[in-house]
Amino acid sequence: NAGSSLVISTTKRKVMHFKFNDGAADWDSDLGSGPAALSISHDGAFVLVGTDAGEAILLRGDDGAELWKQSHTGGITGVAVADGGLLLLVATSTGKVLLYQRSGVTATVKWQSSLTGSSLKVLLARDGSYAVAGSDQDSLRIYRGSDGAELAAVETARAAFQLVGTDR
Repeated sequence: NAGSSLVISTTKRKVMHFKFNDGAADWDSDLGSGPAALSISHDGAFVLVGTDAGEAILLRGDDGAELWKQSHTGGITGVAVADGGLLLLVATSTGKVLLYQRSGVTATVKWQSSLTGSSLKVLLARDGSYAVAGSDQDSLRIYRGSDGAELAAVETARAAFQLVGTDR
């Protein structure tokens, strides 16, 4: 589970997964380019990585196997994955925020939005019901996960935020 696992990115194009049993890496994955953002699902079953080359890559948490990959224009600046690994939130350096619905090795864009700025950060509720995106241009948006409807916009907020609550 997520409480006993740690995922780190290295400057050598790798993502490494540790379980706190013996301190050794359980697995590592060479991404081919530098990891710029990463997220582990609350249940620890999935790791979503964004690279500076614009790839979003979903890895299985227990062994690092690649489950899905999508290329984007610009680098990836933020990622989030809901429990079950079926909803994947990706933010790019071109200001795009995309929520993907995954089925097996394919995924389709469920909705997308745009923010001003080149360094976007994102969060996704555990169940995918809400998404948050913030930029380096003092803009923050809260979206309904099911359809991307904008629920709130704050123009003077820094991109530092956290979803709290045990039911989401």
